[in-house]
Amino acid sequence: MKKNLSIICVFFFLLIALSSSRNMGAGSYYKNDKVEDKSEKRNYYVKNSGEKVFCDKIEYNSRMFRKDLVEIDGQEYKTSEVLGYKTSDQYFGRVGSGKYAQRIVHGKINIYFGEGTRTVTSSSGAMSTQTYTIYYSQVGEKAPLVVMERKEDLLNLVNGCQASIDMINKKNKQLRRALKEDPKYFNKIIDIYNNGCKREKIIY
Repeated sequence: MKKNLSIICVFFFLLIALSSSRNMGAGSYYKNDKVEDKSEKRNYYVKNSGEKVFCDKIEYNSRMFRKDLVEIDGQEYKTSEVLGYKTSDQYFGRVGSGKYAQRIVHGKINIYFGEGTRTVTSSSGAMSTQTYTIYYSQVGEKAPLVVMERKEDLLNLVNGCQASIDMINKKNKQLRRALKEDPKYFNKIIDIYNNGCKREKIIY
């Protein structure tokens, strides 16, 4: 009886997880667009004050048993001191006081993605670690990054822009079809909002 109950619990947990991933899953946003200012060739990091400091080399070091660090031109900084940084043509924003996520939509609303891990238990009781994609939103350049998990989170972000709202207010099946036909569908929802809620300004 206990074994059957355990299997049922695992089944419902996976069902909930899959249902959630349909709204904001790993492939929801297109991740390969070059969204940073192409005229800005130099690397830089951003202090908590918002000040931009140019530099040559930046490396983020995530370490298991010690605090994460950002190495800038050979000097180590705590992640709590670096709000974000640009290296090559990619910008990374700080999540909380620790790790960083890559920006994939840039404007009044920014969208970032990163990775998380979770422990999954199979029906046989075996446990394994699973890596999954996490999306974050940010209003403006200095606000904290906030996890996006549901369609409702996206609706709240674009509140007041009917063109974006209409693109979101669809059944999950319709959203999956739209995403299959256009991998940049969710990116465009934010881009339309960022461009004054006008579709004609969106150029890809």
